[in-house]
Amino acid sequence: MRPFLIIVGLMVIGTLSGCSTGAYNGVVAEEWGTAYKLSVANQILNPDAEKNLKPVTGMEHKAAENTITKYEKEFERTPQVPTYNLNLPSALGTATSGTRY
Repeated sequence: MRPFLIIVGLMVIGTLSGCSTGAYNGVVAEEWGTAYKLSVANQILNPDAEKNLKPVTGMEHKAAENTITKYEKEFERTPQVPTYNLNLPSALGTATSGTRY
């Protein structure tokens, strides 16, 4: 019983030690607020941007057309449905049952 309690205690300590690392300093923490800061900077650089109602351009016609065509072709293919065959031993008969899900 005592080794069991020791193992459980070590597992609890190991689990709780992961919670005590404090703030996560990963990519999300490093980039937190970047979009907001960029939008503020862009509004400062061009405060009259809302008056320009022209559509945004930047992609060539051929590149955009190829991208849209490739995207639409992804939906034309139907996914393959797996077929499961159940082969019964000869003692029970020679029936083969194919179930399609």
